[in-house]
Amino acid sequence: MRTTVAVVVLLLMAVVMAIFAGQNPQAVQVRFFGWQMETSLVAVIMGAAAAGGILVGTVSVLRYLISGLRQREMASDLRRLKQERDELRDENQKLLSQVRQLAEEDASEPVPDAPTSADEPADRSNQMQG
Repeated sequence: MRTTVAVVVLLLMAVVMAIFAGQNPQAVQVRFFGWQMETSLVAVIMGAAAAGGILVGTVSVLRYLISGLRQREMASDLRRLKQERDELRDENQKLLSQVRQLAEEDASEPVPDAPTSADEPADRSNQMQG
């Protein structure tokens, strides 16, 4: 749909330009960077339109090429990041299994009794004597 609209607008512009050029057939003098020539207004108008079209086409092609390069670069980054994500998931799973294993080992070992407050002063006095 967008292309169709662009073609219709382009054709309308070409028709308007042709009508304008046909109604202004007189000769004009053109000066450009020291060059000087006399030609018809139709030639000047058509030349300017052609130069504009070439310029716009060139810029469009360059933008398309740059966009393609960016897209390839982004696809490469995406593949690299997905691989990195998968590696981190694997590492995370290994670490989680190690944590579970350590938790199971700790749960199976007997827990030593905590010292009581009455035992502490006696221990300190023994350390001071020794």
